[in-house]
Amino acid sequence: MLKKYLRIPIFAFIFLLLKQIIFDDGIDWGYTIVFPIFLYVGYIAWEWINIPYNWKENNNK
Repeated sequence: MLKKYLRIPIFAFIFLLLKQIIFDDGIDWGYTIVFPIFLYVGYIAWEWINIPYNWKENNNK
């Protein structure tokens, strides 16, 4: 399940890496690695928040 959420962070990592290789003098590894991790956690949280919660099942128990 968590594998399907890896596309966007991997794309962000590759994009940031290539951008820094082409346009900057050096690579800022902290930003390049931490940003996709936050993106991954944020995307998982967004998907988790959007799942509808079935209150009726929990109230009947």
